Amino acid sequence: PIAICETGFTSQNIEIPTYTLSLKGNEAQQAAYVKELFTTAKKDRYAFVVWFLAVDYDKLYAKMPAGSDAMKLWKNIGLYDSELHPKPALAAWKAGFAGLKKKAGGAR
Repeated sequence: PIAICETGFTSQNIEIPTYTLSLKGNEAQQAAYVKELFTTAKKDRYAFVVWFLAVDYDKLYAKMPAGSDAMKLWKNIGLYDSELHPKPALAAWKAGFAGLKKKAGGAR
């Protein structure tokens, strides 16, 4: 069986000069990723899908010691922002999960 453990997609652009890394992301792209993820999971009958972090950790990141640039990779992948407001990807997650439950006869 195939399963996805700890996936995510940033809802903000990320720049990490130390690694010459630049990632593009926004809330619409994050929601599109979630929709595609569930489309693939349903088609290929994934055993499960786990989202890495439910809530953005902007507040925690602000308190981290200098040199924590790599932590930017996950700072804004939450389905909720740091104030616990849902992002569009949360609705996509709930819809995708409901679609998997229907296919499995509600046994998830």
